Amino acid sequence: MKKKLIIMITALALICSVAVIGTIAYLVDKTQAVENTFTAGNVDITLTESDADNDNDANANEYKMIPGNTIEKDPEVTVESGSEACWLFIKVEKTNDPDTYLSYSIDSTYWAPLNDTDSDGIADDGVYYYKGTELDELLTSDKTYPILKDNEVVVKTSLTKAQMDALKTSGKYPKLTFTAYAIQKANVSNVSTAWTEIGKQ
Repeated sequence: MKKKLIIMITALALICSVAVIGTIAYLVDKTQAVENTFTAGNVDITLTESDADNDNDANANEYKMIPGNTIEKDPEVTVESGSEACWLFIKVEKTNDPDTYLSYSIDSTYWAPLNDTDSDGIADDGVYYYKGTELDELLTSDKTYPILKDNEVVVKTSLTKAQMDALKTSGKYPKLTFTAYAIQKANVSNVSTAWTEIGKQ
C-alpha cells in the first residue's frame, strides 16, 4: 500500500511539473513580412505622320512633285509615358535618289547624326540619335520629337520636264522612309553601343 502511495505521489508530482513547464512564457517577436514584387519595365515608342494624301494610310503617303513647291511632311516620334530612360534613334532610308529631286533637313534641335565622317550634318548611314536629356529618366508624360526641320520637304527648282518624264516612264519614284528605334539606357553605356545592341535584336 505504501509502495502504491509513493508511485501515486510521484506520478502527481510529474504531472504538476509538466503543467508548470507548459505555462512558461518565452520572449518571442516577429517582424512584418517584406514582400518583393518585380514589375515589368518597358520602352514604348510610336512614329506617326499626317495622312497627307487622304487615303486613310498615313504610313504610305504619296506626294506630287512640282518644282519649287513646298510639301508639308510631319513625321514625328513619340516616347510614351511610363517608358524607362532610353536611347532614341531614327533611320532615314533613301530609295531612287530622293536628294536629286528634294531638299530637306533633319531637325538638328533634337537629332544628331550617329556617323558623319565628312561633318556635313548628314548621317553617313542615315541613322540619327536624340541628343537631348529628356529621356534620361522614367517618363511621366509623352515626349514627341519632329524629324524634319520645319516639317517640310522642298521640290528643287532645278528639276526639268525631261527628268519628270523619265520618272513616269521608269516608275521608280524617289522615296524617303523613316523608322524609329529605342532601347533602355540602363546597362547600355553609350549611344554607339545602344545602336549596336539594337542591330542584334
